[in-house]
Amino acid sequence: MRFVRAIWKLLVGVKDALVLIFMLLFFGFLYAALSAKPTPVGDGILALDLNGSVVEQPSKADVSEVLSGGNRIRQYSLRELLAALEAAKTDDRVKAVALDLDGFTGGGQTTLTDLADEIRSVRASGKPVIAYATGYTDDGYQLASAASEIWLNPLGLVAVAGPGGQRLYYKGLLDKLGVTAHVYRVGTYKAAVEPYTRTDMSPEAKENAQALGNALLESWRESVVKGRPKAQLDAYMRDTNAAVQAAGGDMAKAALNAGLVDKVADRHDFEKRLAELGGEDDSAVGGYKRIRLGAYIKDAVDAQPEGPIGVVTVAGMIVDGKASAGTAGGDSIAQLIEKGLARKNLKALVVRVDSPAVRCLRLSVFARRSSKPSAASSRSSSRWAALQPRVATGCPPPPTTSTPNRRRSPDRSACSGSCPASKARSPSSGLALMASRRRRCPESPMSCAGRHRNPSNFCRPA
Repeated sequence: MRFVRAIWKLLVGVKDALVLIFMLLFFGFLYAALSAKPTPVGDGILALDLNGSVVEQPSKADVSEVLSGGNRIRQYSLRELLAALEAAKTDDRVKAVALDLDGFTGGGQTTLTDLADEIRSVRASGKPVIAYATGYTDDGYQLASAASEIWLNPLGLVAVAGPGGQRLYYKGLLDKLGVTAHVYRVGTYKAAVEPYTRTDMSPEAKENAQALGNALLESWRESVVKGRPKAQLDAYMRDTNAAVQAAGGDMAKAALNAGLVDKVADRHDFEKRLAELGGEDDSAVGGYKRIRLGAYIKDAVDAQPEGPIGVVTVAGMIVDGKASAGTAGGDSIAQLIEKGLARKNLKALVVRVDSPAVRCLRLSVFARRSSKPSAASSRSSSRWAALQPRVATGCPPPPTTSTPNRRRSPDRSACSGSCPASKARSPSSGLALMASRRRRCPESPMSCAGRHRNPSNFCRPA
């Protein structure tokens, strides 16, 4: 019994010690939060150290990520960056803008185009914008091209890969395993299911991918040429190897010769240049007067702006139910739309859609919620709501009005997550996939009509 009592006393002591430590940490964090003061913003260089990606709406960190200490990629709000740059144009405290892209991981092309346009606006206001990176890829160079000066590390390069990618096809493996994939598909441009039914890309998928790639590349090129009209961009992209060989194998010098960059130097020289523009500060990192981006956003950007136009952001994957920021929950977005339409001080409501995958059914629900007559919207004939897609959804335009019709059967292709048959050319529409070892369709290729399924004979030759 003495041994058991000793063990019990030890456990109680450990418990009391843990509770005491927890209470000390809690009150310590509480005191730090209450006594914290915002970082004062003085004169200097507005430092845009983009160590992450630029998104329409940053997502919240999961509790598991916080507890595990995972290295989460940071996300920057496009709205905050645009507002900070807009304020910097007329702020006498900001002498110049430093764009450090060494840790930049990219963003959507529409997002980067908006940000590049705002950087060019700062440049046009007369304030220098200096960009630096060890190496520039497509997204990073699109932003850097809008700067007044582009600096490149002597060991770096400008690598323009263009849009594209790779895809694995599993049809050969499935055949060897004796597995038949039954795919329900409506429409011609439905390449998302091709890995299960083909060993290579179909002509329709190639046409779709080529058209999308050409459009993205041309949009990127137009954005870059706006900032670097004299750069030999087309020649460099057409034959990068020749440009490097002409520079004696020096990739940084090849970019300099092509006019893609203005200066080849290391970070130390870059920071000396910033000190010339904004003033020296030996106690600061880099030796120049720095205005940190986070402090400047808190000081100069209105976190809750008020105006006659309301904006509802739909960012991330669109799913059913409710979801936090960064993932668009259908019910959450619908409630925000209804809340916006009910506000008397709003003249219009804009729904900005920035999603890599949009369910047509859920998108149509958004539109119906936006155009749904309500007491608030009926008071003023000038109130309206509009969908503003930031990326191509591949879905046909949703109806703006709905007429009850009980005899009309629902569109089951939309219920299953795929768009109705059209030339929207969506390579990532919804699908229903079944794998079976026992039953094979008599002919191949085959297509299954999801809306007219018969349990006894659901497969038919294409």
